[in-house]
Amino acid sequence: MKRWICLVALAAIALPMCVQAADKPDQQAMMKAFMEKIQPGPAHQKLAGLAGTWNFTMTSYEDPANPMSSTGTATSAMVMDGRYLQDTATGNMMGMPFNGTGYTGYNNVTKQYEATWIDNMSTGIMMGTGTETDPNTITMNFSYADPMTGKMTKVKTVTKITDANNHTFTWYTLDGKKEVKSMEIAYVRSGS
Repeated sequence: MKRWICLVALAAIALPMCVQAADKPDQQAMMKAFMEKIQPGPAHQKLAGLAGTWNFTMTSYEDPANPMSSTGTATSAMVMDGRYLQDTATGNMMGMPFNGTGYTGYNNVTKQYEATWIDNMSTGIMMGTGTETDPNTITMNFSYADPMTGKMTKVKTVTKITDANNHTFTWYTLDGKKEVKSMEIAYVRSGS
């Protein structure tokens, strides 16, 4: 009887260990998949095309009948071994000095672009995700706490790459199901 109890006890201990070993994925296959997912690819190369120094004209449509324009410069560079585009912008907005920094990347796992933005006209971090909706057009959706209303606001942005020296960034505020064009920034590569 003692033998049977010992055999049952050993089986109770050994069976879960065998099941665990059978369920354990091949470490080499896991490492290979991991390495493939962390490498920059075509989407990162598209972002790299936006690296450089840019002059921009920003047009605000708060009052569509009287749009306001301002100018500035932006410097963009690929960081983290070509995985993220870092943008730094300086200019004027509503008669005040403006500066901001953002990061845009492409997540190989979720197959989406991801972005963050911070600037000196807010205390929040804007975060968004999106996809390439047309060739050379990246559409993203953001939400942020609007400092004027105190409410969460949804925004759609569209970055259209015209050519190596020109691209536009258009900002649409989502008012219910209606999209309202609030801002457009036209970028021209410095020296082009």
